[in-house]
Amino acid sequence: MKILQVGIDPARVPEALAAITPFACSAPILMQVQPLPEEAQDEQEFEELAVQVADAIQPTGNQPMRRTALQACLGGHDTFLDQMGDPDPSLRNAMGALSKALRPFSVLASPLDLICTRIKEYFAEGQPGAGGYRGTRYVPTKLGRRVYAILKARGVLR
Repeated sequence: MKILQVGIDPARVPEALAAITPFACSAPILMQVQPLPEEAQDEQEFEELAVQVADAIQPTGNQPMRRTALQACLGGHDTFLDQMGDPDPSLRNAMGALSKALRPFSVLASPLDLICTRIKEYFAEGQPGAGGYRGTRYVPTKLGRRVYAILKARGVLR
């Protein structure tokens, strides 16, 4: 199954849904583009949100991979350079658990977008595997940088 994401003029949504419904595997889901909370908040609300997020995602003693996932999301991880191009299923599972812990704070398609931006990278032309998927680079957002500072101050992350 492929997922199609398209921006449509609001006045033409019923027409677009009628056109694609015969091809859909399930009922279409309409999603509104939501601004990230950091854009429309004053500093006090932002700080409160950062503390709440840090409390929700802080790893406990029995969550060593949560610490690794947080370090990757908030510390600027590159799956190609840091993992030598090898997939890491345990990190992928920890990222999923981290995303689940962030759900109460986000209406975004991926709650991880609150704390980091994931940039898919591809091999450049003229390199072996040109055009092929290279890896994902994680860049922390403003909220992610603040959460990282809070967790670092608590001694959870280095």
